[in-house]
Amino acid sequence: MECTECVRIFEDIGAALNAPVDTEELLGNIARRLVERFHVAGCLIRLLSRDRRTLEELASYGLSERFLSKGPVDPERSVHEALEGKLVVIPDCRTDPRIQYPAAHAEEGFITVINVPLATRGQVVGVMRLYAKEARSFSDQDLEVLQVVASFCASAVVHAMFHKVLRHINKTVRSSLDLSERLRAMVQLIAEDLRIKGCFIQLMEPSGVFSRRSFSTGLSQEFLDKAASHSQAILVEVLAGSVCAVLDATADPRIAFGQEAAREGVASMLFLPLLLGQKTMGLMVLCTHRPYELSRDELSLLKSIADEGALAIQNALTYAAMKRQYDTLVDDFRHWVDQSGGIFPLTPS
Repeated sequence: MECTECVRIFEDIGAALNAPVDTEELLGNIARRLVERFHVAGCLIRLLSRDRRTLEELASYGLSERFLSKGPVDPERSVHEALEGKLVVIPDCRTDPRIQYPAAHAEEGFITVINVPLATRGQVVGVMRLYAKEARSFSDQDLEVLQVVASFCASAVVHAMFHKVLRHINKTVRSSLDLSERLRAMVQLIAEDLRIKGCFIQLMEPSGVFSRRSFSTGLSQEFLDKAASHSQAILVEVLAGSVCAVLDATADPRIAFGQEAAREGVASMLFLPLLLGQKTMGLMVLCTHRPYELSRDELSLLKSIADEGALAIQNALTYAAMKRQYDTLVDDFRHWVDQSGGIFPLTPS
């Protein structure tokens, strides 16, 4: 590929990234441009599921519905190397054992396949595949261009994930005034939308300590029992209103349960105070499958989510207090009516 062709590709990708469309349409546009510029038969972009056991279709171009619906894709079998961050060229997909559905590929006439990891800051979130109907070789420059494009796609996907979870949280915290329902829904949404290992929230007790009871998803009770007790170093940061990021929970000295984190499959942990003004309402902890270093924008969005969580807690507590007062007044009124023999006639006179 000549330099001028590289420039045209990046111009195409830049135009796609700047278009006012949603993420799936954006990636579909990128897939189309890659097919046209690299003269291949098709392109497929898949995201890794939250449990990292399957790859879910996000966008494609040039592929038949029959091929796309061939069955669930096992990442360990079909794109294991790509999920380790390696670009892989498969010269003949009809016979290569790394291809999960060789017959489906043969029916479509595909021969050469390229697997490109969608990676951002060390975190692989999915895979981009290009399919050619002839034996193809690609230059180092071609592969470098594909890796750069894949990194753009990964960044767009992750950016969309964070904005999506914020929208969902905004909607969820207004759907119920029950505190337990709100917090369970929050941790579930955060884990699913961000495709992380798990999430839990602890409330601040009136005594000024975090409750050992947590609202969680994706994490075992054995791990939560350990994780609910925080080191002094983490508490100092959180109680001061700061976010505490732990890149490697299995080795960081601030984490006293490193072995349990390793057994649980937790790599990075992020501790976010739930602040309402200067008051700490609770603590939200995010746990990832792989080490992940947040960007400034992502951290800002997570702080906004934490702010929504703090407000949801305060509103739910206020509602619960008002409901208790109302119930007490109703009980007192009924008791007074019973004692006075009733003040309203039961039947018309």
